[in-house]
Amino acid sequence: MGQESLSKTLDQMWNVEKNSDGSYSLYTGGRYNLYMGAGAGTVTAGTALKLNWSNDANTKFVMERTENGAYVIRLNSDRDKVVEIAGSHALENTVATLQSISGTTGDLDQQWYFEEVRTSDKTTSPYSGKNVYIHNYDSNLVITVDNGIDEVGYNISAWTNEKEDYSSWNLQSAGSGYYYLVSNCSSNGKVLGVSSTGAGASAMLMVNDGSDKVKFKPESIGNSCYKLVNKASGQALYADGGAIEQGTYDEDDDSMKWYFQNADVDYDTVYPNNNTVYYIKSPYNNRYLECSATSAGQSISQNVFTGSTAQKFLIKRSAYSIRIIPVGLESKGLELARGSSGNLVLAGSTTANSGYYFRYATN
Repeated sequence: MGQESLSKTLDQMWNVEKNSDGSYSLYTGGRYNLYMGAGAGTVTAGTALKLNWSNDANTKFVMERTENGAYVIRLNSDRDKVVEIAGSHALENTVATLQSISGTTGDLDQQWYFEEVRTSDKTTSPYSGKNVYIHNYDSNLVITVDNGIDEVGYNISAWTNEKEDYSSWNLQSAGSGYYYLVSNCSSNGKVLGVSSTGAGASAMLMVNDGSDKVKFKPESIGNSCYKLVNKASGQALYADGGAIEQGTYDEDDDSMKWYFQNADVDYDTVYPNNNTVYYIKSPYNNRYLECSATSAGQSISQNVFTGSTAQKFLIKRSAYSIRIIPVGLESKGLELARGSSGNLVLAGSTTANSGYYFRYATN
């Protein structure tokens, strides 16, 4: 197995399956269910990982969580052997092997993070059966029933998320990867639909008659975004100011990209776990905090998702606030610079000051 730059392709996604003995097996997320393991025979230090058709003793692992939120992946049949990428600065295509564990929790080359992938090769929605807000990637506005009026033919618009029933939708499977988007403000299950199959046709509230014009497929386009394709027309929804219409999908047009937010979670009361590593994404532009700085006072930047160490931050919680610490720079942290700029910068140490603590909240 080799290490590749993270692009969230199916070749880089794994299903985690629990075995009857309490161990876990990891199998591919692509077309074939191939298991990660050492292959047949005796396992020694340096044995390369490969893909296997069968789930046997050499494809079963136990996961041990470390205090920084990462996991050591031990071979179940020989728990001294763990999955490792050789070298502290491993390059692409570096082979993953089984090696003897270093210490009790392994070194950094033997620690791994699990990131939930909220999509699949069948283009199913990440929130099937759940209530969601559907945000436009370009404007951050959400798909909304105008004024919450529960009438057939009423306009659907892009509007500020007021976190009311008219701003949220329940995704119900229509089969083959398509969904009915059921309005939570409707008393009888009216759904999102399009007025016709033509380009520029408006989105509107419609009776769910099971026809193709009320079925949409959320197709993943990367960066946690989706295009919403209508089954009748084959065209994708986009936001034109406050109006929502359909047209031919253009990958360079951010107004045709959408992302989902769980509407059943009160983000004002949900806090990150203590001593856990996170990626931190802005809901404004879907970009991630990135710390390429090494010296105190240098600015923290933002970038598209790369999965690099520079985008990983350790969260330390106190009673009502958190500290944000770049992975690999544990003696430092993030703070708001003093003075007029107020920029987010790398702090020189973990010495506490008011700019070093943050509250976790939603707007």
